[in-house]
Amino acid sequence: MGEARGLRGARRVTEEVFKYRDIARFARPIQVNGSCGIVVAPDGHLRTVISCTVEKHRIAKMEVIADPKRLRRQNLAVFPD
Repeated sequence: MGEARGLRGARRVTEEVFKYRDIARFARPIQVNGSCGIVVAPDGHLRTVISCTVEKHRIAKMEVIADPKRLRRQNLAVFPD
């Protein structure tokens, strides 16, 4: 897939995230490798995992994973009720 790139600042991140608004209805909270994250799985087909790093009650880093090989290696779990 694509090469990793970084975005800094709330505005730039918001602009990038807004590009994917059409798939937002498929996004669900999930645990990714023991941390908080988001899974996008339209019609039950895993498409994207977003792993979030939280520092001081804010999202400090988001890693978007869409490569099928990397998706298969993720340890995903639903949050307990």
